[in-house]
Amino acid sequence: MEQLSEETVTSWLKSNPHFLSQYLKGQLQVGPSTGSSGAHQQAWLDPHSGQGHGLKLSKKKSGCLRVLSETHLPVPVTADGATPKKSASQLRQMPKDEMLMELVRDIAHDLDINSLSHKILVNVNVITYADRSSLFLVEGDQNNTLLISRLFDVTVNSTVQESVHTKEEAIKIPLGVGIIGHAAKSGKPINIEDAYKDSRFNQSIDKKTGYRTRSILCMPIKNHLAEVIGVAQVMNKSEGSGVFSKEDEEIFANYLTFCGIGLTNARLYERSLREYNRNQVLLQLAHGLFEEQTSLERMVQRIMQETQELVLCEHCHVLLIDQEHKEGAKFNEIFCRSITPSGSQILVKKLTQNELPNMECAVAVVETGDSLNINTPDGPVKLDDGIRNLLCIPIYSNDEEVIGVAQMANKEKMLPFTSTDQESLEMFSAFCGLGIHNVLMYERISKALAKQKVALEVLSYHAAAPSNEAERMANTPVPTAKDTNLDSFDFNDALLSDDETVLASVRMFLDCDLVTKFNIDYKILCRWIMTVKKNYRQVTYHNWRHAFNVAQTMFAMFKCGLMEGLFSDTEKLALLTACFCHDLDHRGTNNSFQSKVDSPIAQ
Repeated sequence: MEQLSEETVTSWLKSNPHFLSQYLKGQLQVGPSTGSSGAHQQAWLDPHSGQGHGLKLSKKKSGCLRVLSETHLPVPVTADGATPKKSASQLRQMPKDEMLMELVRDIAHDLDINSLSHKILVNVNVITYADRSSLFLVEGDQNNTLLISRLFDVTVNSTVQESVHTKEEAIKIPLGVGIIGHAAKSGKPINIEDAYKDSRFNQSIDKKTGYRTRSILCMPIKNHLAEVIGVAQVMNKSEGSGVFSKEDEEIFANYLTFCGIGLTNARLYERSLREYNRNQVLLQLAHGLFEEQTSLERMVQRIMQETQELVLCEHCHVLLIDQEHKEGAKFNEIFCRSITPSGSQILVKKLTQNELPNMECAVAVVETGDSLNINTPDGPVKLDDGIRNLLCIPIYSNDEEVIGVAQMANKEKMLPFTSTDQESLEMFSAFCGLGIHNVLMYERISKALAKQKVALEVLSYHAAAPSNEAERMANTPVPTAKDTNLDSFDFNDALLSDDETVLASVRMFLDCDLVTKFNIDYKILCRWIMTVKKNYRQVTYHNWRHAFNVAQTMFAMFKCGLMEGLFSDTEKLALLTACFCHDLDHRGTNNSFQSKVDSPIAQ
């Protein structure tokens, strides 16, 4: 036989950690004569303890012992409390009543639903001598009650992490279907000697796992109101005939009476913890919303971002009702935020009513004021192409008036929108409504203040020319067009003073014979031209000189361009007036600049 070297053993132990873990667990198990688990462990690893095996460790551990000492030992009391304080063999040697009380104490103070469920299943394996067990808890409402697996195929030696089922892995059984469903619906235990002879048994699980189920004992778990809250199932008795007896049923039922209380408390704790966490998230979201109170578009974009993070969907739309035309649920603004299925790209844009998918759903929500949750594309309400499911929530103002709709489409991972999604979104929409209402009020007030500011500025800046100056200008001789080259395209206004530009403007009206034909008072004409000149601002380009040059060009077109005969007297008066007034009160900047500096006139 080949002699084993230290290196060979070390390598084998590293590649087989499960064997090492199980071996040490057996060696460190607390027995009646060995004292505490800590002392027993010390006997293995401490060379100075004077107990047990007395392994001598050098300062630098050898390979095998380094593997032993660096392994996370599954000592009888683990961090998650999953393993009983006493071994299965020790518990089975105790009187039934004492064993039952010991197992009740084991679950008495655990409020973590997964840890508690695992303890319950490990303990029922012990008391019924079952090979493995599973736990299903009742979920859903009266219209859609399901039994959902929390832990599956738990053995005496399994851990919580190995046994727990995630939402994706969970087995969902309708009430009254299969052995589990019948036990839950009837509220009575089901004891089966041969599973394959029972038509309710689902053989596909055995085919999938490779495990052979023989005997089954299914027991409903009830709360203090005698309502079924779950079902525990044990399989394949490992003692005697392999069939679960009436005595097994009795002790199983007695133990589950205490388990029902523990599970009820744990689920209440889980629900309160989930509610607390949800409220914390909503408060954080609301805090973020109220940081933005000056721009409706930025507010809505923030709402869409937070909403998608809250319910995890691909598309989010926020529709705002036209406050001036509320009849017929007309939306004046529709915002869209979409995330590609890969999550690599985010698109934010505005849509028209024709572009929004399932517009009729949003209209129905506005008209009824009720939320709409559609999880089947081929249900009573047909969903548009590319839409798997839809969740529409009304957004209310603080006056309890619907001011918009939040519409989510395509829950991530092909999942449906749940009642929890709907409740969370309805709570969040209350904050959204307040935020949108506040921003709308802020914008209305800002526009009113801007109008007032512009009006005050106009009143303070715009004034008619003094009558004495107009009279002085009316008494000043007006040069002819030839004297100033006014009727030529070669005219140069730089040669004229400001007063001379006023006189030249008067000449344009005189030479077009507009004063006579429209019976214009000469002094009023002079004062009007001087008032127009006064109301142009001192800006670089759009000033009085610019307006005067535009009017002179039109006058040259009439005279030099021989176009005067093409227009009527009224058209000539209108054209000259428009040329003089077209840039009145111009600030010298374009609309884009006014918007960027947030000037009152842009608001």
